[in-house]
Amino acid sequence: MPRPLTAFAIALVLILAVPSIRPQSATAQTTESKATSSPLAALDPLTGPTWLARGDGFMSTLAYNWSLDGNILEVANELADVQGNVFLRYEGAYMWDPGAGEIAFYTVSGGGELHKGRAWLDDNVLWHEAEISGGGGGGYASAMRMGDDQFEFFMITGTAKAGLELFDETPLVYGRK
Repeated sequence: MPRPLTAFAIALVLILAVPSIRPQSATAQTTESKATSSPLAALDPLTGPTWLARGDGFMSTLAYNWSLDGNILEVANELADVQGNVFLRYEGAYMWDPGAGEIAFYTVSGGGELHKGRAWLDDNVLWHEAEISGGGGGGYASAMRMGDDQFEFFMITGTAKAGLELFDETPLVYGRK
């Protein structure tokens, strides 16, 4: 059985071979779920129309799309100023790591910053713990509390442990675009 790091490295190579995604309109995306039998099936509600959040002086647009028949969930995040000028883009994916028995993920920014870590779903909250390399370094923990038409994103930088203290932070609230 491959070690978790080896399985992650293999999945990362597979991901890099998949064409990058771009946010699409709701009509261009498929509404048929491809994840019904995958360990990632619980993330299917994130797919479909893109998500939009407005922060203090910026906007974030997220798009989630299935690839490899529901085994890999690609994600693209564009950060733009209030005029809509994109200043940072992240692309990455979630995948099931059978060796670790958990969801592994990575995102890469246009500036070369790599976020990699693990995620898990518990009581409709998608938790993340990640390390950052190639940029600011360090790490972060985050939580996505999911609802039908919106989700709240909470994050703390400089820590690698996700926990209930995240809900003390002010969330970035995403809604369907």
